Order: sequence, then C-alpha cells, then structure tokens
Amino acid sequence: MDYASLQTSIANWLNRDDLTTKIPEFITMAEAEFNRVIRARQMLRNAQTSTSVVSVQLPTDFLELRHVALTTENKPLRHATLAELDDIRRNTGSTGEPTHVAVYNTKLELAPVPDGTYTLEIVYYQTIPALSTSNTSNWLTAEYPDIYLYGALTKGAPYVGEDPTPWREEYQNAVQQLNAVSERAERKGRRKSLAFQAI
Repeated sequence: MDYASLQTSIANWLNRDDLTTKIPEFITMAEAEFNRVIRARQMLRNAQTSTSVVSVQLPTDFLELRHVALTTENKPLRHATLAELDDIRRNTGSTGEPTHVAVYNTKLELAPVPDGTYTLEIVYYQTIPALSTSNTSNWLTAEYPDIYLYGALTKGAPYVGEDPTPWREEYQNAVQQLNAVSERAERKGRRKSLAFQAI
C-alpha cells in the first residue's frame, strides 16, 4: 500500500468523498502515535561516532536509545539520569573513560568527561519515515498496511462523527501483534547468541 492508495482506502472505509484535505492530517496524527507505541526490529539502526567531549549529537532520525558501547573492547555504557551523570562527574573529579550515558534533547551526554577521543557504537530506534507525496511508502506500509489504515481511521472517525472504538480495537491488536513478532525475534537472537558463546 502506498500513500495514494492509503488515502483512497481511508476515504472508502469512512464512506466519504469530501475529506481530501483532511485525510493527510489523519495519517500524520496516526504516525505520531506509531512512534510512541511501536518498537519493532525494523526500526533498529546503528551509528558510530567519535568524540572527545561530553556531548554527542544523536542521529536526526533518533527516536529512542537501545544500546551504547565503546568500540574498544565493545564496552557497554550504562544508562543513567542527567542527575546521576552530574554526580559521577563530581565524584570522579577528573576526566576518564566514559562509563555512563543519558539522552538530553538531541544529544547523548557522557560521564565521566572523556580523557581522550572515543568511538561510540549507538544502537537506537529510528522514527518511522513519514509518508508524503515524495515518500510514498515505508516498511510499515509494506509489511503492516492494516496498522496504517486502522490507525488513520481512529483519527478520522471522530471527525466525521463516528465511534472510533472498532477501529481502535483493530489498530491496537495489529500493533500488539507487530511488537510481539519483534520480541520473539529478539528472544531467538539472544538464545542463538548464548548457544554460540557456549560452544
């Protein structure tokens, strides 16, 4: 399903032909909710960056942090709050190898303050690419078009005076199924990794 066919389907399911200017808004509102509730393996991305300072700019498509490690010996960094980072910096009293991270706005904050240049491996959830006339499809429309349709219908139904509950139930079921598929894939991956380490 692409952007144009999605809009046509929404109009058909709402049984309205006068929503041409509103349907893109329904889709945009649905996409905002997708980014709040969907955490699928298709959204995982990784990036490497080198830094010698305390703040690192996150990727522009960053949604949520999954994992950060120093590439040297693949040392994972622990997640912390900003207040905890401040405590670590005060207690160490000097620079050192980073051990903890926190997300602050569009940046990744490190503690202690780096004592040299370090390369970070960042694994994160990417925002779902928004649909538009220039970006007519994405992985979600290709693999789970029902989520897009039902999600947009939950936004459009109240506008036309209909009860969104049936669409909301279908939408929530589809999202739960997608998240469950991703969780199963992750568990299998962990089991394979542990089996490999045991050999």
